[in-house]
Amino acid sequence: MEDNNSLGSTIRLLRKERHLTQEELAEGICSPVTVSRVETGRQMPTKAVLDGLLSRLGASTYQLCDVYYKNERDSEFARAAKRTRALLHRGRPDEARELLDSMDESSRERPSYRQLYLMLNASTLITIDGSELGRALDLLDQAIRLTKPTLRLDDFRHTLLSPTEAECIGLMVPTLCYLGRHADASRLGEELIESMDNQDNGTQDWADDKIGCELNLALSLEQEGRYAESLRYIERAHSEALDEGILTYMPVILYAEARVRYREGQRDEALGILRHIAPYMDLTGQHEHAAAVRNWVQENMGVRL
Repeated sequence: MEDNNSLGSTIRLLRKERHLTQEELAEGICSPVTVSRVETGRQMPTKAVLDGLLSRLGASTYQLCDVYYKNERDSEFARAAKRTRALLHRGRPDEARELLDSMDESSRERPSYRQLYLMLNASTLITIDGSELGRALDLLDQAIRLTKPTLRLDDFRHTLLSPTEAECIGLMVPTLCYLGRHADASRLGEELIESMDNQDNGTQDWADDKIGCELNLALSLEQEGRYAESLRYIERAHSEALDEGILTYMPVILYAEARVRYREGQRDEALGILRHIAPYMDLTGQHEHAAAVRNWVQENMGVRL
């Protein structure tokens, strides 16, 4: 399997930077098969072969170590970002913030790093009763402008977005919603879904992001009292989650559906759904999300779960 920190992956990176084929790199030094095996980590080169490869690549051992170190930092940043997402998903924003503090300096090395860092930082501030929603909105806008400085947020459905750009805009929707700007949130969410539909790249990550955006849009439509439209996006998210096998979204999808059903007058059906969601969230370690569900049921339905 490929190891992004391996000697082989570093040699492969240098080879591609110099637009060499494996055959061209190997000529007079070793066989192309040897180069292939070195790059995939299945064989360690002898000192003579390694010196020859580095000479052809125009790299010294020092430069090789530098590239290796950069790859290692890439991997470390990616791992930290993944852990931060997991903490946010489990409703542990304070721990996520601590981890983000350790990522601040390294995030400044590349716009793509900084964009992800700003987005994750904003995510820790987005809560229904948050006191820093305005700051979260500013961070998300800063993140988008790093790679799309001239993007018009009222007209971008035909603009190609990266997954992180789409996620940044998607997070603006609940932020605007919690700020009471429900109509603005819905318009932005609808524009984003149009954009994502127009450029669906078929990957599971993209499907995952789109489901999240659909649920955010459903929330703003719910707050506007547009229940039928909200339910349409919830049902769409439900269908896509099943099709893609992204079942981690199911408790959130069902919670959204139950709220809308309740607002439409279907109290018993909504309560039947809600009775199952909170215990499931507890079982999967999402204790803060479970508490939010129980609080909502208590405040809106007068029932203790």
